[in-house]
Amino acid sequence: NRFRKALTGPLDVRIDDAVSYWIERSDGIRCSAAFERSNPALAVAHEAVMGGTQADDLVLVCALKDGERYEISRGDSLAELASRAAGIPTRPRRITSGPPYPLGTSRGSGCQRPRGR
Repeated sequence: NRFRKALTGPLDVRIDDAVSYWIERSDGIRCSAAFERSNPALAVAHEAVMGGTQADDLVLVCALKDGERYEISRGDSLAELASRAAGIPTRPRRITSGPPYPLGTSRGSGCQRPRGR
């Protein structure tokens, strides 16, 4: 089905009003050319991570029409995006523990605790 294919196929990140995408090191030094789409920049990130660069040292950045620089992703999230852009399915995430309070009952959120507690 089309929805499943969209979720499992190669990923292309798109930001409204973005005119170019590139990869930077965490210290702000550019590691790639600027591209019109995110896929080539994500391919650079994927290649770097596969070559041994720590994901925490990379940032996916875009330039917006108004000239503003916008950080899209970094670290493990960027590595996962880069793998998806390369068409490599990412591992399903497992939740190892629940939230500290039952859902809808977190302190300070204005939510009411369930009755009987």
